[in-house]
Amino acid sequence: MRQNKVRFVNKGEEIVGVLHIPNERNPPGIIMVHGFTVDKDESGVFVKAAKEFCRNGFIVLRFDFRGCGESEGEFENMMIEDKLSDLRASIKFILKQKMNKKKLGILGASFGGLISILGYNERIKMLVLWNPISKTKEFLDRYLRKKIGVDWIDEMKSKKSVFFYKQKKIFKIREKFWEEIQTLDALSAAEKIKCPTLILHGDRDTTVDIKNSRELFRKINGIKSLRIIKGAEHGFHDQESSKEAVELSLRWFIKYLK
Repeated sequence: MRQNKVRFVNKGEEIVGVLHIPNERNPPGIIMVHGFTVDKDESGVFVKAAKEFCRNGFIVLRFDFRGCGESEGEFENMMIEDKLSDLRASIKFILKQKMNKKKLGILGASFGGLISILGYNERIKMLVLWNPISKTKEFLDRYLRKKIGVDWIDEMKSKKSVFFYKQKKIFKIREKFWEEIQTLDALSAAEKIKCPTLILHGDRDTTVDIKNSRELFRKINGIKSLRIIKGAEHGFHDQESSKEAVELSLRWFIKYLK
């Protein structure tokens, strides 16, 4: 078992990732899709999960969306289609590796869950969604109210963009992104999902309302499961909830992808 930093290009910009390679031949693959304003590590939770998946015989790719982490591009310029394009590029990249091309799964966290839903296609054989965003307008409004204040929309309209701080970093969101967010319909997109899908959500999540995952669950077709992790906030960053999330995800991957 080993891990390599990898690079591939999408739309003329470099995407940086980490590829976790198991010892077994022709393994099934997993792509991990990170959330909003974070990166391929997801504060360490994705690192832990990727290593555990790899130990159990999966080849795993964690990557930074353009404008995030080590990848090229500017966060403020990214639109939903750019995220979807990066996911498609990551799928092409992992399928070029020595793996079972018919066994590819996706794990999307929060905003990465949204992109995984919107980006679903026939090459994806199973999904795991951690506290996924399905009501995008509600999410961004709630998120920016916490970061900026209740008048953030007025500021957006007057200045065409807003700034906020997170962990000593400055993030800028343009008005065109807010306008795009309002046109998305993740619930309708979820109706097209036919592969086995596991949704995990913390019952103390204050970022994404748990009722959204219950509604999302009802929209998805085929084999599906919704598991509530007690005491967990958004992101499963504490040791106990991250352990449970990784274990439940691994069982799902083993059952439906190996």
